[in-house]
Amino acid sequence: MEILIQPAIDNLRENLGYDENEDYDVDALLFQQGVDGYPIEVEDGVKFEIPEGYIGSIIDDGHVYYLRNEISEGVWENEEFYSYLESGLYILNDDVISSVEECDDALFNDQNDEELYTSDWNDEDDYDDGTDNKYDIVLNEISKSALKTIGLDNDDEQIINLMGAILVGISSEDNDDNIAGRAFAQLAKSGFMLPMEDIKEMCNKARENCKKQLFGLQIAFNCLREYECSAADALSQIEMFL
Repeated sequence: MEILIQPAIDNLRENLGYDENEDYDVDALLFQQGVDGYPIEVEDGVKFEIPEGYIGSIIDDGHVYYLRNEISEGVWENEEFYSYLESGLYILNDDVISSVEECDDALFNDQNDEELYTSDWNDEDDYDDGTDNKYDIVLNEISKSALKTIGLDNDDEQIINLMGAILVGISSEDNDDNIAGRAFAQLAKSGFMLPMEDIKEMCNKARENCKKQLFGLQIAFNCLREYECSAADALSQIEMFL
């Protein structure tokens, strides 16, 4: 199943500085909503998130999907889904979409819990609590090097984080649309807006010009996982790639 993530009109209007009682160009807002939209692919049994201030609509694939609703206390019913999903955490089970927060705990088995739709480098398998800062340090330094390689400012924290998400996505062999979609959602949560086309252009430039940094990223992360070394030690192993 594919879901199109788009800014909610009210959120988009506020971001553009319009008051709800103020006259504004509705067509322009709808156009911008379409421009800023991006698709995500949802797999069966995997949680996915509609970011705050966004909505999600199913991209028509000829299949009928249902939304699980509580029609009365403790009574649930699957209703054919035609509208859109508001911000929140959901899970797809066969053809039924369920809100993780609203559903009863019996619907989910923690032992089979899948990772949230986020970047691979944030996976618990990669590092334990207390060591995540080492990954952040290493990723930031490699991201700065990549930004310098493609001729962009490497002092802005948001741009550095954006490049980090891009590098991790490329390393995991994801496609540019998915990488850009996740990166856009992360930026939006922080209040930093950048057009999807600009993010995709960064993906393309990084893929073509930052092969040394991508190789260095894999080596450094492997050092952190396998040898539990410090960030400084991991970076010292890849100086030639930066």
